[in-house]
Amino acid sequence: MPCRAEAASLRMERVLAELIENVVSTHARPDTKIVVDAPHAVNAAPDLVQQLLTNLIGNAVKFAHPGSPAEVEIVSCDDGEPGWIRIDVADRGLGLPESEEELIFEEFHRATDHAAGVGGTGLGLSLCRTIVARHGGSISGFTNEHGGATFTMTLPRAR
Repeated sequence: MPCRAEAASLRMERVLAELIENVVSTHARPDTKIVVDAPHAVNAAPDLVQQLLTNLIGNAVKFAHPGSPAEVEIVSCDDGEPGWIRIDVADRGLGLPESEEELIFEEFHRATDHAAGVGGTGLGLSLCRTIVARHGGSISGFTNEHGGATFTMTLPRAR
């Protein structure tokens, strides 16, 4: 049986900024700093993109260094490929386990070193990949220059 993200036909709308704002507001805490510079709009299914952002921003907050405030930056820009917008969700947390940058998108994969003591099922990033793929885009993750994780995805530009 296909997951919900694969099964239904997509109801596409011009979205992004308002969805980011909604998700960011659910993670607003004194110990969380979230900076947004995402002026672009994408043509996407709002409920799926909301889930995508919830998973990525939630992970960024969840995998902050213990005892340190979570720092997250969300940026959109024109992608090198015409007709696409690139969205980056970057944090200054624990980063990604070396050599597991692709494995993290597999169902039920939990990075042993990073997931200890952090709740989850190992389905969030798999669902993110499915959502982005349903829109024809791509997603990848890597450890950034701050030692945290950056997730980069592409979604179709709104017309």
